[in-house]
Amino acid sequence: MKTLLKLFGLAFICFLTLYIVSCGQREEDEEVGPTELMRADPITDSTSTLEPEPELAAEPIIPDGMVLIPEGEFEMGSNDGNADNDEQPVHTVHLDAFYIDANEITNGEFKDFVLANPKWQKERIIEKFHDGNYLQDWHGNNFPLGERDHPVRYVSWYAAMAYAVWVDKRLPTEAEWEKAARGGLKKKDYPWGNGINL
Repeated sequence: MKTLLKLFGLAFICFLTLYIVSCGQREEDEEVGPTELMRADPITDSTSTLEPEPELAAEPIIPDGMVLIPEGEFEMGSNDGNADNDEQPVHTVHLDAFYIDANEITNGEFKDFVLANPKWQKERIIEKFHDGNYLQDWHGNNFPLGERDHPVRYVSWYAAMAYAVWVDKRLPTEAEWEKAARGGLKKKDYPWGNGINL
């Protein structure tokens, strides 16, 4: 009788083991990782599937020293009586987003450029690339004393273009510059108010 009970107990253990194994994961079942288990709702039907989470849009990487001007429309030009003919009439312009330097190019930065590119030095620049006032406040390759961090002045369009290429950038278009300079203002007001006096 003891032998019969042992056999019956062994058969029961084998049957229980088979039952437990058969209730486990099958080959055709999808694996469920710990993340899915943490998000699973125990109240829902076990046959429901998890909806994928929406991907977050990547934040743009703004280059050092630059600001992002967002895409959109703005009113370009002026109907003011003092406006030049090519500024009239005011018209709506749509621009894609773009980056622009947050600050002007300094005398120190431009000196680095002319030293690395001698053909753009004050005494070497070709006459057709300037109007005679090129770097007029400089003495040779030296900017005025104490003005290293001041914006560079008296630079021709050609030299500005060459500088932009040298730093792997580009000059803004007229519309881009005007939109950035307006600082989001709709009217002709200055960012600091209605008057020109600070």
